Amino acid sequence: LAGAPGGAAAAADDGDGDDAGASRIIGTIDCSTAEFALPTHSLADGMYLCALCVHPRARRRGVGRRLVEAAIDFARARDVEALYLHVEPDNAAATALYADVFGFERFSDARFDMALGHRPGVASVQLMRLVLREEGA
Repeated sequence: LAGAPGGAAAAADDGDGDDAGASRIIGTIDCSTAEFALPTHSLADGMYLCALCVHPRARRRGVGRRLVEAAIDFARARDVEALYLHVEPDNAAATALYADVFGFERFSDARFDMALGHRPGVASVQLMRLVLREEGA
């Protein structure tokens, strides 16, 4: 992941350079601590995982998994307490990737709902959390 103040982003390419040596981006991910600087996000030592995108033709080839692994490694290297993300409730593939492969758990926090403009508990997306270290450890 390429770091920047408050977060980082990564991209996966197809590894197939054209005649000019250019590859195509087939996936991206973004990690941010800036999300927690908002008044509605007061969770200390957290990082928000957002914008995981994999091109439809590159899905089911481990691209998303490698991008999430890079984000987790990035967060651990910065001693982040937990990673948070939102997933569409009907996106079974994403939910399985996060929960079954990486250990993210469904989580509820009204501050996230309010930040998205939803009434607490009535959000249209599911919040998930991966604890990387115990609070205060």
